[in-house]
Amino acid sequence: MTLLDRYILRAVLPVVLVCLLALLSLSLFVEFGQQSRFAGQGNYTLLDGLAYAALRLPQFAFEALPPAAIIGSFLALGNLSAHHELTVARASGVSVPRLSAPVWTAGALLALLAFFLGELLAPPMQALGKRMRVAAMSSAPALAQGESVWMRDGGLILNLRPGEEQEGYARAFLFRLGDEGISAWGRARSARINEDGRLELRGYEETAIGQRKTRVQVRDQWIMETRLSPEIVELVELRPELMKITGLLRYARYLEANQLSGRRFRLEMHSRLATMAAVALMCALALPMVFSNRRTLGGSARAAIGLGVALVWFLANRGVAEAGQLYGVAPWLGGWAPTATLGLAVALLLARANRLRSSRPAALRAPPSGSGARRDRGAS
Repeated sequence: MTLLDRYILRAVLPVVLVCLLALLSLSLFVEFGQQSRFAGQGNYTLLDGLAYAALRLPQFAFEALPPAAIIGSFLALGNLSAHHELTVARASGVSVPRLSAPVWTAGALLALLAFFLGELLAPPMQALGKRMRVAAMSSAPALAQGESVWMRDGGLILNLRPGEEQEGYARAFLFRLGDEGISAWGRARSARINEDGRLELRGYEETAIGQRKTRVQVRDQWIMETRLSPEIVELVELRPELMKITGLLRYARYLEANQLSGRRFRLEMHSRLATMAAVALMCALALPMVFSNRRTLGGSARAAIGLGVALVWFLANRGVAEAGQLYGVAPWLGGWAPTATLGLAVALLLARANRLRSSRPAALRAPPSGSGARRDRGAS
């Protein structure tokens, strides 16, 4: 690594990390404001809300790394361009692809940071935060285990276990209490608390116990009133964002081996990998953007443009993923399409910047025909 590489690397990385800290501070403030509304429910306090928001910081950092990369790189490289340092490097014969090498190195280091956050740190800390939150808001100590939960709602005893068929649902076993003990028991393939606060059961089969005989009733879907909170089911449901990449792949294969759909988990896996790759691409994108805008933009304008680029990519990434799940697009295509488009744009813009910068010195070195003779005659 040359002196120029180290100089650009030291210029880019600190600014990106400062932008990341600024975005994290904003996310922490917003999340704490949202959690403060639940203070007073059960044993949930403002300190619990702050702890929950802090445990979600690795997930926030993972999601904020692409915008931080484009904003920080654009600001750092723009500052170098404003002080003519990139111009000196280009005049010394350094090509744009060679100049982009330290920027790619910075992007690779930030992508490794994204892998550490999204794969090793965010899933367990986010799951821990959910367990702590539900344990504080509910008096049931079993809720902190996050595996199998027993609850009672009036004459109904409910056992929830992690779901196996669809994200957002849990398996359920129900026992109804009568005057003389258990009057009926049933099981549901999947259960959740819907938007209306009702318990929604799918694939429900119930056996009612009478004095002389039993009666079996099967329903595809059954919605019943309950006083349970959605956070209780969230604790035992199988959520892709709480799983590692290896766990997503393993569980998707398990579902597909049992003739079930693993599309949601494969899509989350590809989307997470694409986000890590997008961090490096965002850093590289800043270099041709600096050459295109030269020194005409200030720091605030560069930050606004970088934020706009990151916002467009974020909306495209989420929109394509949701559309892919809705219309049955291949998970790898739904997860990688926006990032692949971003990579193609980076390659084209870098090639264009290199052509423009290589043609200008040649034009400057070749004086117009006869100009030297006119200067000589004028001097004589």
